[in-house]
Amino acid sequence: SLNYPTGESLGSVLRDIPLAFRLDSTLIDFDVLSHLSGRWNAMRDGFNLPISLAQVDNDLKQIIFWVRVDSLIAEDSITLSFNEGESSVFAKDVFPESAGYIAVWHFDEGDSLVEDAMELKQFPGVSNDVREEPGSVGKSFFYNGKSSYVSIPNSASGDLNFAIDDTMSVSVWVRLDTLNTSRFVFGKGVSQYHLKYLYPTGWLFEEYEEAETGSTRYWYFSDTTKETSKDWTYITITKRAQEINLYINDSLITKEPKTGGFESDRYTENLFEIGRQVFPLSSDSTGQYFYGAIDELHISFVPRNSDWIKASYWNQRPIDYWPRFKKSKQ
Repeated sequence: SLNYPTGESLGSVLRDIPLAFRLDSTLIDFDVLSHLSGRWNAMRDGFNLPISLAQVDNDLKQIIFWVRVDSLIAEDSITLSFNEGESSVFAKDVFPESAGYIAVWHFDEGDSLVEDAMELKQFPGVSNDVREEPGSVGKSFFYNGKSSYVSIPNSASGDLNFAIDDTMSVSVWVRLDTLNTSRFVFGKGVSQYHLKYLYPTGWLFEEYEEAETGSTRYWYFSDTTKETSKDWTYITITKRAQEINLYINDSLITKEPKTGGFESDRYTENLFEIGRQVFPLSSDSTGQYFYGAIDELHISFVPRNSDWIKASYWNQRPIDYWPRFKKSKQ
């Protein structure tokens, strides 16, 4: 059964949802597995599911897979098996464009690589002065608050250049290691859209819009709960034209926008960057470098519903994650 650990059931059928699964030494013998070659398969009701191998850590004795489930309800069960002698993994299209994805970064490939996990791989990144460390799912990037960031080439235009009336969802795991100053999480500069921790208020997502008067309006959302440093927090922003919702972990914080004037015009030519704030017209004018860790940044053009967000939060939690595989008695 795929009921949540709290006993709650899934609120609706979730379609084409990617789920992370972890295997450890309580489920498989790593010493035996290291001498075998074969293929991992994920199955639901006798049908193969798209699966990708995200990480094998022999030191921690952990394997992490991503599996895309075509439809998910509480009564479902998923079987994961290793078939010796078969080559490669059954399928790798866990985050296809057909399911709404634009870019997915796991940050599991080492601190010098920022691979886009989608099959199209439109948006591989370039890292600067980050280091790899444990994340919410597998590894993450640590940002030092001074010089660490990830830049996404070719993102000034194209699918990450969201228009005012576009729909989208962005989810990310963040771990703030200090709360005494504002920190930038991601965005396309300061005058298009971005997510940041605003000291001392809380989480802030802003999107700038050209108004009829020539000024700019912005949407402002604040988490009223008390932030705690060193804890992982799951943040999701969903956008349907000018309706923007902000979720913290699995809870809707607010969907009521606040508007105000701003001197700068909406500027769309900046690249999408993670971990620092970039001002219009200059990549040399930066600030508010993130201090802490960022993991599992997923962007799609589909505004996900609250059930999807809740399932993703419980699944990607670094501790007490859901669902867990049970070892076969065979």
